[in-house]
Amino acid sequence: MIGKPGTGKTGIAIGLLREACLNGYHGRFYNAQALLDELYASLADRSTARLLKRLSRMQPLLIDEIGYLSLKQEQVNAFFRLMDERYSRVSTILTTNLDLPDWYELFQKKPLVAQASPHFSGVLSNKRIKKAENLSEKNRKPPIDGEDRHDRPERIEYWLTV
Repeated sequence: MIGKPGTGKTGIAIGLLREACLNGYHGRFYNAQALLDELYASLADRSTARLLKRLSRMQPLLIDEIGYLSLKQEQVNAFFRLMDERYSRVSTILTTNLDLPDWYELFQKKPLVAQASPHFSGVLSNKRIKKAENLSEKNRKPPIDGEDRHDRPERIEYWLTV
């Protein structure tokens, strides 16, 4: 899900994760920085393969707040290994305030993002992006006289499933 801060992406994503878990799936929520820090720590004790295997089976895996990150190159590599393991096998929900072209700067390695682009931009080209009205209450303007407050979305955001 791509959208500006405060548009309700995290709330919607948590709702999707909760619903999946209530329906028998084994999912997990991660703050993006915490996940990348865990992947980085796994390099020190050589448990990366086990961690990637465990994370690759979680369905869905929610990674929240991509865009508010401080990254080391090893974390970038581990993140893209994880995305590669999950691609086309299990559901991943990502929330971010960055459009996909801005990921080049975030991940500091254009060739790596370009190589992974079928995983992300392939979603774009397959028209699997859907526009969704902002469901967050914190950014809504007060209703105008005679207007239902739910008839006026403040913003549009995009939903992505990778």
